Amino acid sequence: MLPLGCLVNNKFLAIHGGISPDLKTLDDLNEIKRMKEPPRTGTFCDILWSDPVEDDNGYCEQLFKTNEVRGCSYFFG
Repeated sequence: MLPLGCLVNNKFLAIHGGISPDLKTLDDLNEIKRMKEPPRTGTFCDILWSDPVEDDNGYCEQLFKTNEVRGCSYFFG
């Protein structure tokens, strides 16, 4: 049961993998029910499995794009 994320120096949010369109506040992290298998959708899934776009400039046409490679979560830019 490793942490999904932490606040470093009360300034930087460090999370396991990527970001989620559902993650708006730090309280959203505390509300995740972690004592279960990660679901295929939602904040818990996204923090584990979202990926940055594969673009040298980090450009993504949309804020979040469906991640067809993993079959869950999103690409973000």
